[in-house]
Amino acid sequence: MSAEKKSSFPIALVISLCVNAALVGGAVALVFSMQSDRHHDWRDDRHGPRGPGGGPIEEQLTRSARDILSPEDRQKFREQLSSEFRSAKAEREALQAARVSLISELMADEFDRDATLAAFDDVKELEDELRARLRNSVLDMLDSLPDDQRQEM
Repeated sequence: MSAEKKSSFPIALVISLCVNAALVGGAVALVFSMQSDRHHDWRDDRHGPRGPGGGPIEEQLTRSARDILSPEDRQKFREQLSSEFRSAKAEREALQAARVSLISELMADEFDRDATLAAFDDVKELEDELRARLRNSVLDMLDSLPDDQRQEM
């Protein structure tokens, strides 16, 4: 009888350890998912207006384009956006430099509110310019569509 009790004890211990590990893993995953959601919401807010699907409206339109447009039109649109991205290299580099400047202001030994605000404004202005270029490409694509396809998007 004592042999049966001894053999069942390690099995119960292993089962208990597995259940505890699963509970701890679930709790950790819950905490990380809550932190990830908070971070994600903040990042979405900085992009401005959203439509029903979530995210910036320009991105929603480009996602809709892949569902609505024919493969040939999709390819043309993709090439148009790629060309626009490549031609905006100077603006993207200026934006990156502005972001580095902002980070430098934020990390400075002494905080200069006016300089930091100016750096934030520079970043926002450059981001707005890049978004306007993307928006113009999307508008060009929408302008070339028949009304029924445009309305479906």
